[in-house]
Amino acid sequence: MSYAVGLMGMWLHHIHSLWYNLIRRYIMRNVDLAYYAGLFDGEGCININHHKPQRGKRTEQHTLRCYLGMCNEVLVRSLGASFGGSVKYRAIHLKNPKWKDHWIWTIESNQALHWLKMMLPFLRLKKQEALVAIEFQQTRGGQRGRRRISEAEMRKRQQYYELLKSLK
Repeated sequence: MSYAVGLMGMWLHHIHSLWYNLIRRYIMRNVDLAYYAGLFDGEGCININHHKPQRGKRTEQHTLRCYLGMCNEVLVRSLGASFGGSVKYRAIHLKNPKWKDHWIWTIESNQALHWLKMMLPFLRLKKQEALVAIEFQQTRGGQRGRRRISEAEMRKRQQYYELLKSLK
């Protein structure tokens, strides 16, 4: 009898460990997402950049871009390591010695779309901006590269650009 009880106890311990690790990973993942969303709410920005056609280019371009700038290199690099995008250093003390240099994490287009969808449940201040940005990027249909777009499509993109600007 004690052998069966021992096996049952080991089996229950194993099941408990599996559930514990699964729950811990899920909670930690949500805690991490909520943490990054809080940082982004306070220090981040959501933009739709509007580029007019330049010499040799045929059409205007609108690009979804999210970025976050901070003096803490470790936090900014952890965003880049966790979600992709680019991290750049800005030596702004050269403009004013009282200012601190900072690091900027940037993510664009479809990468920004996926990131905003992950952050959406946790955003508070930038939730409306995120919803507009997500809708804008989804209307683009995942296209890549430059192609000629219709006047109606250009007006639609410009409306998203203006709407996002008005929410700031």
